[in-house]
Amino acid sequence: MLLVASFCDNLDLTEYIQDGHTKCVEKESDLDIPSNYTLREKVEVRKLDDVLVNPESLHIVAVKMDCEGCEGNVLEGGKKVLLGGSVDAIFTEFEPKWLTEKGSDPKRFMKTFADAGYRVKKQEGKWGYMKKDAMMNMTTFGVGFGDVTFHSPSLVQEFIGGL
Repeated sequence: MLLVASFCDNLDLTEYIQDGHTKCVEKESDLDIPSNYTLREKVEVRKLDDVLVNPESLHIVAVKMDCEGCEGNVLEGGKKVLLGGSVDAIFTEFEPKWLTEKGSDPKRFMKTFADAGYRVKKQEGKWGYMKKDAMMNMTTFGVGFGDVTFHSPSLVQEFIGGL
């Protein structure tokens, strides 16, 4: 299981040093390094839910997640903090191909937010929020996907109830 990790490895393409991909594994023997990659460094990690033990006592206005496809891993390790009601808005990159490459499922990623009551704020000058079924339909996001803003149930209610 990803991000129950005790460490992460930063991998580089052998012929292109600045590529930098991170893989998190539970134990070092689980690490599968492609033949054209080299191990650059090992970094010890902890889950967000293990670091912030009392997130319900916090009010976090916004969180920005931009970790090149590892957003699903961050969500898995921080569900209590990120989706427990303390965070009003989460701005994240949403690239299904990258999520899949890093071991996550884009639909499960969306479903986790939707099941917690978070909704995607419509983009491109449109007012309102996507319904849960629209969030699950990857074609809703169009080509290129990009940045997505999730609003908490309380923020959604504040906007909708304020009409």
